[in-house]
Amino acid sequence: MPDERPLAGFFVFRKDKPHMPQDNSAKSTAPITLGVNDFAAATGLSRPTIYRMIGRGEIQSFTVGTKRLIVMDSYRELIARRQGSEP
Repeated sequence: MPDERPLAGFFVFRKDKPHMPQDNSAKSTAPITLGVNDFAAATGLSRPTIYRMIGRGEIQSFTVGTKRLIVMDSYRELIARRQGSEP
């Protein structure tokens, strides 16, 4: 019969621990930011164009360490602007 004790070094999460959320329905798995490469892939824009747009304030972004992250709302606004300018 296999040993049912947890392995050393592994956490055993219990529902009665207060630090564990009980209701996971409020969690969202949608990203709130995109890296520049992901933004480029999603929009078809080049990295230099994205950085120029950031410099002009057309795209909201911030840095974490050395990584530039673009706010997902900026992606949605860009798509809305592009769709609105189509004939």
